[in-house]
Amino acid sequence: MKKVLVAFISISSSLFSTVVLAELNYDAISLSRGKVSRSGYPDMTAYIYRISKSLFDNVYIGMEYEKDVQPSGTTLALDVGFHAPLKDNTDLVFKGGLMNGSSELTGVSESSNGYQLSAGIRTELTPQFVGEFSCGYSNINSGSSTTSNKTTSLGLNVSMGYRITPKFELIAEIDSSTTRQAPIYSTRLVGIGAKINY
Repeated sequence: MKKVLVAFISISSSLFSTVVLAELNYDAISLSRGKVSRSGYPDMTAYIYRISKSLFDNVYIGMEYEKDVQPSGTTLALDVGFHAPLKDNTDLVFKGGLMNGSSELTGVSESSNGYQLSAGIRTELTPQFVGEFSCGYSNINSGSSTTSNKTTSLGLNVSMGYRITPKFELIAEIDSSTTRQAPIYSTRLVGIGAKINY
């Protein structure tokens, strides 16, 4: 963990000191509806609410709340992000945060908590299209009243926004992750929604 933090600070500091800030917005609210597929379980419908707010030129905070139905579950994530420009309207984005969740699969209630880290690129492809690609790592402790286990996962996220107006976007995303230890399983979210930039 210490090596990851040292690498993050080193890269961030060098980028921040040598380039001009890109003009991408980090103040936004969004709502998406998606389908979650997980190995060995029925597909779920998910509703995802997100909000982010810039604190300084390069730092923002965010919150994400996901509600799954059939079977049911919730996840709350609070994170801090840092963005450094690579060139005009293209940012390198780092994010880290804490997660807490609960779910009910096959009649058994489980709770979970842990952290996630990600790094990626966010760019304005055209005046109408904004794209983001990131890879992430999560470390989650989960369990019921009788069992407990730790799961680490690696994942990829690809999202695209289409600006109807400067303030309003239609968004689509694919998020996929795979556990790193047995039992190995994959989880995929495919979602569409809308975002308001404020």
